[in-house]
Amino acid sequence: MMKGSTDAEIIEGLEKRASARRDELARSWLKADEVNIMLGSAAGCSDQLATLLRRKGQLLGAWWSTDRTYRYPPWQFRPDGQPAEQVAEILRLLREERGMKSADRPTSGWNEMEWFLCPHVLLDGSSPSEVMAANPERVLEIAIAQFVEDSDAGGF
Repeated sequence: MMKGSTDAEIIEGLEKRASARRDELARSWLKADEVNIMLGSAAGCSDQLATLLRRKGQLLGAWWSTDRTYRYPPWQFRPDGQPAEQVAEILRLLREERGMKSADRPTSGWNEMEWFLCPHVLLDGSSPSEVMAANPERVLEIAIAQFVEDSDAGGF
């Protein structure tokens, strides 16, 4: 904490840093039309398939207010350009009652993104996003351990 700073100033500084980090991340992620090309979509609207899959919980997209679109992190895709099969199940776990409780409301995607981006003790300090490309099954196991098994045992 900076000497002489008020709580409001500290919070404002943290919010500015978080916003700058989100901008940095989202800028490098895929746009919906790029996702559609990867998926082989011949849909008439350039973002139609990516939007549908995001709304159905099969892809993770984060709202980027800078250009008012959703952006899609590349680590959720297999080398062939298709989403890893585990993405939908991980998102379901994150959004249900035992997770982040966002299944019944629209989400900007950033809460889920934070889970994927933060170091995780069950991954020896790696983040789920770092492990996702090489071992999406392991990331699903971690989500189950955190949101199902720990909840059944009374939580953390």
